[in-house]
Amino acid sequence: EPGKPGRPQVVDWDKDRIDLQWTPPANDGGAPITGYVVERKDPTTKEWVKVMETKEPKASIKNLKEGHEYQFRVKAVNKAGPGHPSDPSDKQIAKSRYVPPWLDLKGVDHLIVKAGKPAKFDVKIGGEPAPDVFWSKSGQLIKPSEKITIDTKKTEKSVLTILTTVRGDCGKYTIKVKNNLGEKEAVIELTVLDRPTAPKGPLLVEDVYEDNCVLEWQPPDDLGGEDLDFYEVEKMDTSTGRWMPAGKTKDTKFKVDGLKKGQSYQFRVKAVNKEGTSDPLITEKATVAKNPYDEPGKAGQPDVVDWDKDRVELEWKAPESDGGSPITGYIVEKKARRDKNWSKALEIHEPVNRTTVKGLKENDEYQFRIRAVNIAGPGEPSDPSKKVICKPRNCKFFGIVTYMKPYIERDYMKPITIKVGQNVEFDVPVRGEPPPEKVWSFKGTDIVSSDRVKVTQEDYKIHIILRSATRQDAGKYTLTATNASGKDVADTDVLVLDSQT
Repeated sequence: EPGKPGRPQVVDWDKDRIDLQWTPPANDGGAPITGYVVERKDPTTKEWVKVMETKEPKASIKNLKEGHEYQFRVKAVNKAGPGHPSDPSDKQIAKSRYVPPWLDLKGVDHLIVKAGKPAKFDVKIGGEPAPDVFWSKSGQLIKPSEKITIDTKKTEKSVLTILTTVRGDCGKYTIKVKNNLGEKEAVIELTVLDRPTAPKGPLLVEDVYEDNCVLEWQPPDDLGGEDLDFYEVEKMDTSTGRWMPAGKTKDTKFKVDGLKKGQSYQFRVKAVNKEGTSDPLITEKATVAKNPYDEPGKAGQPDVVDWDKDRVELEWKAPESDGGSPITGYIVEKKARRDKNWSKALEIHEPVNRTTVKGLKENDEYQFRIRAVNIAGPGEPSDPSKKVICKPRNCKFFGIVTYMKPYIERDYMKPITIKVGQNVEFDVPVRGEPPPEKVWSFKGTDIVSSDRVKVTQEDYKIHIILRSATRQDAGKYTLTATNASGKDVADTDVLVLDSQT
């Protein structure tokens, strides 16, 4: 008999056939090879069963069942009969050899999981040749990591698993399968359910009275993937430090009742859905339970910034506390040297901090004080101003010099832009009593008159001219005015451009 043929190789297949090819035996047994017997292994009995004969070292086995797995071997035949069988072929499934890629999202087109739990995208896939598989989210290719695993069985399924989900994993995931016959993709949406984030602040406390107030806030940025059930509102008397329920609401506004007059409270709000309760949004500061609109606090002591024989100009700072209601104006009170009581000089119906009191008596000495006004009425009077004598500017009264801290008129010091060769010039009024000392400086160095620079000054004015400016003259110029009452400093900028600019 002939020797053993070469091991059969699967060279082609389809859903109902498998084509084999092998090499003749090295030993023909002393007689020519007349043909070959092809055998199939029965998967049940494990016996080898003859399926066909062929004269050539190749065969096409037909009428196979699609999806079944087959294995073959061959024997060479001469006139002495069949020889030893070959080694068996690889196992081969009868299936179509060329199939465009496909996938099936049945049951997994939208996944909903709870935060902290895994999300498993299990997608059936197929195609011949076996397709390559790509997962992505928002255009970014997903690769396996400590958080994500991808398990693909080439012609069966691809499984992407997010081991521990968070809300940030929500979104649309794309799976694409591709072979040389084409490609196909599909989108799976993932929703991760979690408790909501804290309500959005600030937590406003409004309409405060001695026994109630109103809270207002904004919904959370993230509802956790579900509708909110309600908001949980709590209050804390700061003297006890214990949080107590105030109520529940589906609105973002809630009236808190049961406050105790004069007690200080803080409030907090939590959002609740089926997954749990959010972190709290807490008021930034404590609120005292009292009726609104106290009178304003004490305004700043007024400064005398200018005067003449029948008028005084005053300036002051607003009170630190507006009493819970906006400042609507001020009352200016005056007291002459011979007066025992303060009297109203004028009333200002807007929240400005500067005014002029007119109709005063020449050579009389005055003091002034300020009351801030809100809806509750006038507040406590300020400390009185320094005494001032109504007289023409820059004169002595019975040998007494009046005092006023310096004030530089900044409207005369606006920044300028010039070209090389042009002059820099400022003429600035400066108020104050006694007349202030005035000094210009540039880059920390005092400016004095020179061939190019001329500085001249009067009691209430200073003039500077810098001729034929160069690029080095550009920068910040500072004017400082000083007298016994204080100091004022003002800056301005000079930009020097090239002449051809």
